[in-house]
Amino acid sequence: MPYKIVFYKTQSGKVPVREYLKDIRKIYGDNELNTIRLFLDLLEKHGMTINNYRSHAIRRINNELYELRPGGNRIFFFYFKDEEFVLLHAYRKQKMEAPKFEIDTAIKRLKDYKRRF
Repeated sequence: MPYKIVFYKTQSGKVPVREYLKDIRKIYGDNELNTIRLFLDLLEKHGMTINNYRSHAIRRINNELYELRPGGNRIFFFYFKDEEFVLLHAYRKQKMEAPKFEIDTAIKRLKDYKRRF
């Protein structure tokens, strides 16, 4: 059974990961965007077993938060319910470790999503 990918939406209606993907396309072009789409498709098809098909595709950040790792991009997500993955936050990788600010942003959105839904 395929999984469902859901984009986190702020209360004001912004969709941060979708906006990030638009920016990636403008800055880096379709190849970069296609790599991200491939990883999202694999997540949708294989869920948390994605690493069996694409080595190191996801990494656990904490008990609930995970990082999808397409190329130089990082997309934080969590498993919600009913086979649903919620994409919370994305950024362009600059260093080996995920910056605390980026993780904190994702955690804040995770808590907000769970509170609202």
